[in-house]
Amino acid sequence: MINLDDENILLVGGYLDPIGSVGPQYTRETWVYNLYSTTWTLSEKVLATGRGAAACGKIQDSSSPGQAPGASYYLVVAGGSSSPSTRTKTTEIMSLTIGPELFWDAHSEWKQGPDFCYKASAFGSATSSDGKRLFVAGGRDDDNEPLAHIFLFQCWRGAACQWTMLEQSLDLARAFPVAIILPDNDIHVSCD
Repeated sequence: MINLDDENILLVGGYLDPIGSVGPQYTRETWVYNLYSTTWTLSEKVLATGRGAAACGKIQDSSSPGQAPGASYYLVVAGGSSSPSTRTKTTEIMSLTIGPELFWDAHSEWKQGPDFCYKASAFGSATSSDGKRLFVAGGRDDDNEPLAHIFLFQCWRGAACQWTMLEQSLDLARAFPVAIILPDNDIHVSCD
């Protein structure tokens, strides 16, 4: 899920397991939940690849001056499972601009971004306190082994986006962790 603004949350992808189906179906759908009206709305902005257990977040362009009108933001969805036994390393990005509200316009669409460092899923992800970096920790690789790596994603001037594997890593490899950025920009990861 991605916090779009003070009123709206975006639910991205996931898998459905309808009664009578032969297994989970990974969806390309995105849904917007409005906190004030407590309603779900199916978005017309579908992912190129159906995926579940992906990393996701909203980041600001690293070259933007702050949360002023005209500041550029990106929704990011990376990795994940595209079937029960297949992980992907693709990244999809959608550009946003702050106006009276932070939201996409008619021309916004999910576009291919730089590939993630591995085919992986089941991450923990969190946006830095300045809003300009997405940290992704842990997960499972394509051999279903848990990961201890920490990755950083950021974009500059709308053209260059990049994944970087940090030198730091988790003490223990883990899948499905929860990652939270603390006020001093420390990353806290837990699986308890």
